[in-house]
Amino acid sequence: MRKFYILTPARVRTGGPELCHQMCAALNALGENAYVYYEDGDHDEPVDAEPVEDYLRYGTEHVKSMEEYLDRSDGCEHILICPEARTRHLRPLSTADKMVLWWMSVDNYFRDPDRESIESIVEMVDLHLVQSEYARQFLLKECGVDESKIIYLSDYINEDYGKFVLPGEYRKQIGIVNPAKGFEVVKPLIERTVNRMEWIPLVKMNREEVIVSLQIGKVYVDFGNHPGKDRIPREAAACGCCIITNKKGSAAYYEDVPIPDQYKFENPEESIEEIEALIIDICENYEAHKKNFEVYREWIKQEKDHFFEDVKLFADRI
Repeated sequence: MRKFYILTPARVRTGGPELCHQMCAALNALGENAYVYYEDGDHDEPVDAEPVEDYLRYGTEHVKSMEEYLDRSDGCEHILICPEARTRHLRPLSTADKMVLWWMSVDNYFRDPDRESIESIVEMVDLHLVQSEYARQFLLKECGVDESKIIYLSDYINEDYGKFVLPGEYRKQIGIVNPAKGFEVVKPLIERTVNRMEWIPLVKMNREEVIVSLQIGKVYVDFGNHPGKDRIPREAAACGCCIITNKKGSAAYYEDVPIPDQYKFENPEESIEEIEALIIDICENYEAHKKNFEVYREWIKQEKDHFFEDVKLFADRI
C-alpha cells in the first residue's frame, strides 16, 4: 500500500492548483490513496482548508495535520508530489519515501526566492514529471537530469470550454487579450486596430464570462512568457478562436502549441504591421483561418484521455 500527497497552495483558484486536484482524483480512480496537501506559502505545516468551490467536483480529501502526514503506523509507502514553484518545501517534507517534482512550468520555479537549487533538486528528487516539452528540454539540457527520471504528465482544460463553438457568422470583430501577459506588446496593436475591431481584456471575469467572450471573438493574442503549456490559449482555441503567439517558453515548441508557424512570431515588437494585417485578415476571413486550428482543437479534445493514461503510467512507474 502507498499514499500520495500532492502539495498545492490553499484557497487558490488557478490552473496549477486545479491540476493538482485533477491528479489527486485520477490517482484515486486508479485505486490509489491520494490526498491534497494544502500549504500557505510561509509554513510547512499543512493547512486544514476546504477546496475552492470549483474543485469540489473532484471529490478529493486533504491532509489536516503534520502528524497525519508523518504517521507511518499503517505501513504505507509515502510519496510526495511537489510543484516546481514550491521546491522550498522539499527539504522539510523529505520524510516521504519518494519525492516527485512536477514541472508544471519552468519560469515559475525561478520566481520563488526561497527555491531549492537545481543541484539539490537533482539529488533529492526520485522522479520528475513534465507538463510540457519546454520543461523536458530544460531538465535534459540545463539541469542534466537523466532521461530515465523524466515522465510526461500534462493536463487538460476544464470541459466547460469548447462545449459549443459559435459559427463565424455569429461572431463579432473582436480580439481577446489577457492584459497580465505581454500587454505592452499587444497595446500598439490595439491602438492601430481600434477603428476596425473591438478588444476584450480577460479581467475580473468568472469562467462563464470568459467563455462567452471567447465564443463571440475571433482571435486571441498572447505575447506572454508561456512558462508552461498555458491553459488560456487552449481554452480560446477550444472555443473557436484563432491563436497568435510569440515564441517564448513553451510557445516555441510545436509539441506544446501545435499551431501553424504563420501564427507564431519570434519578435512581435518588430512585426507589428505584419501581425496587424494578420489580425484583420482573421477577422475578415475567419472561417478560412479557423480551419488551420483544427489539429490544435482536436489535440485539446484528446488531452483528458491522455492525462489519465499518463497518470496510470506514472502510478505504475513510481
